[in-house]
This record gives sequence, structure tokens and C-alpha cells, in this order.
Amino acid sequence: MGKGGVETKTDDLETNKKEKIRELLERSVVDLIDKDTLVNALQSKRQLRVKFGIDPTDPKLHLGHAVGLLKLKQFQELNQRVILLVGDFTGRIGDPTGRMATRKPLSEEQIISNIETFKEQAGKILSFDSQTNPVELRYNSEWLAFWDARDFFFLAKKITANQILSRKTFAERMEHGKDISIPEFIYPVLQGYDSYALEAGVELGGTEQIFNLMMGRRIQRLLGQKPQVVMTLELLPGIDGNKMSKSAENTINFTDSPEVMRKKLASLSDKLIMKYFTLVTRVSISELDMIQKFIDKGNVGEAKEKLIEEIISLFHPNAK
Repeated sequence: MGKGGVETKTDDLETNKKEKIRELLERSVVDLIDKDTLVNALQSKRQLRVKFGIDPTDPKLHLGHAVGLLKLKQFQELNQRVILLVGDFTGRIGDPTGRMATRKPLSEEQIISNIETFKEQAGKILSFDSQTNPVELRYNSEWLAFWDARDFFFLAKKITANQILSRKTFAERMEHGKDISIPEFIYPVLQGYDSYALEAGVELGGTEQIFNLMMGRRIQRLLGQKPQVVMTLELLPGIDGNKMSKSAENTINFTDSPEVMRKKLASLSDKLIMKYFTLVTRVSISELDMIQKFIDKGNVGEAKEKLIEEIISLFHPNAK
């Protein structure tokens, strides 16, 4: 191959990388704190440790989780070190985010049972067996279960009650005279410490997680570590248009059969088609623009059918 051919191939690789970086920085992203640090790492050969946490309060992952997992996949493909963190220790408390009442604590047996198939489910999107850059699966009991009182108080005295009470969830509970348990009060401190323990360079989460993610930056800085980049992602509505949650029975689960997925997706409101395309498929940004134009011309049924096929193929690649 001549010199010109080599240059062309190099140019193609650079263009492809720029498109992948654009996709990572823009698609489904709402907040991006310390963007310059992330961009510099992506454009160089420097690796950041990228953390995304899953709460083990239910054994089934759903499409809401897929938003974060697909973003992790983008980081993995750009050669960043990806960590899927299961909050098996903090799961015993339960994340108070967005809740007007204290969660009922889970037993250790419930948590173990719930996380039994997490790796298999998340493996439908992430590569845990990559020879060059495998995803790390970690559990925060690895460090939190071995904390002693001195460790906790050393950190806790650096965080004020006013800082914790400023979060929207707690302010709303206090306004309505609802209780806040001590474990819930310290939950963001524990999640923030996870970022320090993992030396996270980036943490992902839904927009409702911004308080916890920023607490990670605060704790890293307090303990002498460079604070992580914070990236929040859009929340995926359930098939009824409301917040996707098990309690609302409006989820599409990774473990649903192709037939069940098809039935649920077919019931999706037409106005949610593009949001689902954007958040939970691997259709390129340029193709998303084409699909929107296709819908604008009245081809809603065909667009929904393509959406159904894209999502089913992600979780059931061998389905007919």
C-alpha cells in the first residue's frame, strides 16, 4: 500500500474516533462537570477510571439501567477503564434519592440473591471478557465492610449536616414532616467514598444522582485525590410515559423474552420513539437525524418497528 493509502486509513481512524468522542460527550448527556479533563484524556492515550453504580434492590435490570451501561460501553470502546460497581453494602441502606419515605432495608440474603445474575445481564451490553480492556465488576462491600469507627468519623467530620440537608429529597421530607434515618443521612457520604476507593476519574449517573456524584468529587478533594468528572444522563421514561420503576410496573427488563419486549414496546407512545432511539439503541447520531425526518414525514409505524427490532437485537441477538 502506498503512502497515500496509509494516510487515508489514518484519517479514517481519526474521523471515527472524533465521532465516537462526540457521541460520548453529547448523546443522552445532561450535565458534564469538568469537561476539559475528560476531553483531554479522550484525545490522548491517558486512561481514566470510569464508574457507574447499580443498586441491588431488585434482581432484574431494565432499560433505565441500559442508558448508563451503553454510555459505559462508549467509554470502553474509547479505551477507558470501565468499572461497574454493585452497591451491595449501601444496598442494605437503600438510596434515599427521590423518596419521601425510608426504604425497608434488605437482608444480606436478599442482596446476594438479587445480584446473582447482574454480570450476565449487564454482559448483554458490556464486555467483561475483553482481552485488552475488560470491564471490572466491583462491590462496595470490598472496602465499606471493613471500615472501623475511626475511618468513618475521620471522613464524616469533614462533611457538614447543612451540606447533606441541602439535597432536594431531604428538604422535601423535612417540609412534610417525614423522618430521615441516620443511615440514609450518611448514604451520600458512603457513595462518595466509593469514588475515592476506586480512584474514579469519571462517574456516571442519572440526573437525580447529581447530589451523590458531586459528593464524590467533594470527598475525593478532601482526601487529597483529584476530583472525578461528573456526567449525568437523561432518565428513560417507562412505557407509560412516567418514571421507569418496578413499583410502577412500566419497565422493559433485560430478561424479558423477545415476545414480551415486542408487546411492551408496541404500546409505547409515539412521542417517546425518538427518546428511546437516543437513549437505548446504538443507532448512530447521524442516523438519528434521518429517523427524526422519517417520522416528521408521517412514517411513525415504520420508525417504531425499527426501534423494536433495534432493542430486541441488543438483548436477543439471535432472535428471529
